[in-house]
Amino acid sequence: MERGYSGRWNAMSTQPEVSSFIPERGRAHCCIAMSLVPLPKTVSHPWSTSVLNAYNQLNAIYQTAAGYVLSDGLEAHRLQQYGRTIATDAYPLLLLMEETREHEGVPHTWINAAADEFTELMGIIDERWRMAVGEYV
Repeated sequence: MERGYSGRWNAMSTQPEVSSFIPERGRAHCCIAMSLVPLPKTVSHPWSTSVLNAYNQLNAIYQTAAGYVLSDGLEAHRLQQYGRTIATDAYPLLLLMEETREHEGVPHTWINAAADEFTELMGIIDERWRMAVGEYV
């Protein structure tokens, strides 16, 4: 497995993201970050416990699913489970963070960046699932 700079910049940082390339049929097919975009640093106040807990849950979901997608020997039922976890756990948490962002001070740009990361990962999971069950065209 090849690792390196993905060509994307983290929206909340000046550092490039380090991503893993998923080789498919001899070419680098796509790349995903190994962890969710971090919460931005706050100057005026620390993040609330609710925001930190939500972020930790989101990051754990993302890291676990991304790690599995990058592993060898993908199984359709596990891919389906990771996709379901994103749909039933991660997206509702992001929606809750969107609903409380003004009160909690979470930037809309961060919520969008995190949602984009999950959407990209979900697309890769779906593609890998189709390949695993032999339906990929």
